[in-house]
Amino acid sequence: MSNFSLRIKAPRGEKTVSVPSSCSVKELRDEASKAFETPSERLILIFGGKILKDEDTIEQLKIKDGFIIHLVISVNPTGTSSVVTDVGNRPRESRSPSNPSQTGATGGKFHTLILPSFL
Repeated sequence: MSNFSLRIKAPRGEKTVSVPSSCSVKELRDEASKAFETPSERLILIFGGKILKDEDTIEQLKIKDGFIIHLVISVNPTGTSSVVTDVGNRPRESRSPSNPSQTGATGGKFHTLILPSFL
């Protein structure tokens, strides 16, 4: 069994961690937790566009020495949700051209642009 150096990229920087080639994603997340000084339950590891599951190993995922793992730090610990599921009682927003600036699902602003059809 050998050790792998994996690069963990997060919005606030990049760190390198050294883990055994047979370690679980949970162990990798614990190492990332130490490196980024953030509780492990707030860390989400992503490789190849997929969220990694704690029970998988880096061998199973075919992660090799020197590979990059992406890290997202959640506001809430994983396993808890702040998603609102009952949206039926909310008033609907106007989507008419008179209200071109709207708020998206993530709270960001976006603008509606209506283009003419030339068909």
